[in-house]
Amino acid sequence: MSLSNNTVKRHIDDFAADIEEKIKESPFSIQLANISQLLVYSMYVHDKSIEEEFMFCQPLLTTTSAVDVMQLVDQHFEKSSLMWKNVTSVCTDAAPAMLGSRSGFVQLARKENPDMEDVHCFIMVRHLLHEHYHRQ
Repeated sequence: MSLSNNTVKRHIDDFAADIEEKIKESPFSIQLANISQLLVYSMYVHDKSIEEEFMFCQPLLTTTSAVDVMQLVDQHFEKSSLMWKNVTSVCTDAAPAMLGSRSGFVQLARKENPDMEDVHCFIMVRHLLHEHYHRQ
């Protein structure tokens, strides 16, 4: 069965809304893939288990700079009532826009939450989230 782009987008938005409702008050981690589409995954604790879900996908319409990525993530967080203080870690690729020492996405995100960790391995994200959950 063929589905229109609008139908697929609506389903993704519905899945994302469900995930975001679960993580509003809990610690969570995000993983970003910066291509012409910004893909964001979330790992979070729900009912005492760690879950991983696709959070959102947005096109980067101008550039793939850290500022553009941060703007999209900020807009999504605001729309979904998510708080940077709940982000325990960020996992990115090694692109300069993500890891730049002064103006990369990780540095911009760290201004919002200085306590979050940045990692380059998604397995480490699971470990950090598990550790954070058990400290509470």
